[in-house]
Amino acid sequence: MNSDNWRKAIEDAKNGNDTLFSKVVNHKYNSHFNEAIAIITKDKDLSRSLYTTTMTTFWERFVIQGEKLPNTNIDGYIFQMAKNAFILHKRQVQSYKHSFVQPMDTLDIIQKYSSVVNEQGSVDHTQSLQFEEERNKLIHNAVRSLDKICKEIVEQNILNNVTLKTLRQELGLKGTYSAIVQKKKRCIRRLKNLLLKEFKNNKTFSLENLTHDK
Repeated sequence: MNSDNWRKAIEDAKNGNDTLFSKVVNHKYNSHFNEAIAIITKDKDLSRSLYTTTMTTFWERFVIQGEKLPNTNIDGYIFQMAKNAFILHKRQVQSYKHSFVQPMDTLDIIQKYSSVVNEQGSVDHTQSLQFEEERNKLIHNAVRSLDKICKEIVEQNILNNVTLKTLRQELGLKGTYSAIVQKKKRCIRRLKNLLLKEFKNNKTFSLENLTHDK
């Protein structure tokens, strides 16, 4: 199958018949792209995943959006798309490895701590509490290290589900609603750094337990 097959498959798909397109996609993977992509990924499962992602993008661009196909070597063009997808995949993996506690992970950690706060009434009332779980102690220390506004945002909005709009009024904060949203984001980043600091200062507690303990 050559570039003419891709062009015919694309034209048919634009007219509502994707049978040939699916046939070409599968044939090309089995006859060519499987081995070609595996050379750079060293992983057959990842190769298939990248090819699927690539062909989804290819479909969106050249069938849905109607972009003009390359004049020659469509296979080469698709392979380059797959290589770019692999580069992006590696960057995302490296970014995850070097960020330790992602913002959503931080929120998840705090949610697990919320029952302790709810039982005591507030973060401040737990200052002399003997924590059964070392993880909660680390989280508690990090939350209490926040500035007053951030601590209120974490406790009221994240732990007690008070809306930012209501909290903005209660705290007498000036500015737009967007301002407190941005403040919350900064507080989460600050909390992330404090959690990491607490972890580093605790030699017996693993980061894996902090971020993944259920």
